[in-house]
Amino acid sequence: MPYSFTVFGEDWGRHPSSTQHIFKHMVRDNDIHWINSIGMRSPKLCVKDISRIFEKGRSYLKKNNVKVVTGTEPKVYQPRLLPFHGSKIVQYLNKKLFKPQSTSVLWTSLPTSVYLHENLRPSCTVYYCCDDFDALEGVDHKMVATHEKTLAKQADIIFTINKDLAKKFPSHKTHILDHGVDYELFSTPQDRPKDLPHRKKIAGFYGSIQSWLDLGLIESLAKELSDWTFVFIGTVHVDVRALKTYPNIYFLGPKKHHELPAYVQHWNVSLLPFKNTKQIKACNPLKLKEYMTAGAPIVSTRFPAVEMFEDLVHVTDKKGFSKAIKEALNEESGQKIIRQTIMKQHSWEVRAQYVQDIISAHLMA
Repeated sequence: MPYSFTVFGEDWGRHPSSTQHIFKHMVRDNDIHWINSIGMRSPKLCVKDISRIFEKGRSYLKKNNVKVVTGTEPKVYQPRLLPFHGSKIVQYLNKKLFKPQSTSVLWTSLPTSVYLHENLRPSCTVYYCCDDFDALEGVDHKMVATHEKTLAKQADIIFTINKDLAKKFPSHKTHILDHGVDYELFSTPQDRPKDLPHRKKIAGFYGSIQSWLDLGLIESLAKELSDWTFVFIGTVHVDVRALKTYPNIYFLGPKKHHELPAYVQHWNVSLLPFKNTKQIKACNPLKLKEYMTAGAPIVSTRFPAVEMFEDLVHVTDKKGFSKAIKEALNEESGQKIIRQTIMKQHSWEVRAQYVQDIISAHLMA
């Protein structure tokens, strides 16, 4: 049965989040109204935040403030809201400013939206918890924790990406919804990108270059495996000047999501060189299943989300990482087929149907 959804998420099209992947499939049979990000912290007086404020400001001035896309995308709205969600005064003003239509299902991955929900009068409220916000960088932890506690009580259905996050919420309404994969995109053969170095042995990583990457490990790999080339794709948010001094380390900058399969398919080993942090312990990186679907061997440090695929991934500690890379290069050819066959069961289409079934069961109960 089709439903009307109002979705609070990040900005539509800004980056391919799990919520966006799910609703690209849900939009085929449902009426989806997507509310662009209302933020997870108050802005600060810095270049990044000021730039973001001007970007949001331009969106506010657009006629009707809505982008209607036919076919495989939802109706996208840029709400005219103040970003200081911890303030009672701002909450009062925002509730006056936010006047959407009523909806069958309200879906949010942003706890900061909780005080706006009464304006929507939903038949079902869904909270999709993708992160441990206590450990996530770049959010106002105290404010988000308060809103999340209220949201957990308010929600009829809670989805979490792993069992550890599920422990935070009432078990009778909490379901595990781990990440899926765009199987067709990552399994379809692509031409070799022109900017990928022409080397015999390439190990690669894509994603945000953040503090959770073990830069010390990467530097030691560049020294120990001087005959290997290490490629990193993504926006750099940390100091990598030391790594750039090595002739076998390349930073290729950010790429669009649909461009990534070409790189993964043409390097020899995919890397997940993460630190052992609270945030990594709670994460379920989209790239893990994308790597497996693309087919190249994967070498990873140990964290909970990778352990369920330990037969398909070369999981090791820092000391054994360089040895694991060399062993991965010589793994049996049949492993690629096994990885891809298993990943068919983890497509976003399968995940979207799982979500639809649970929501329908609740609404028809």
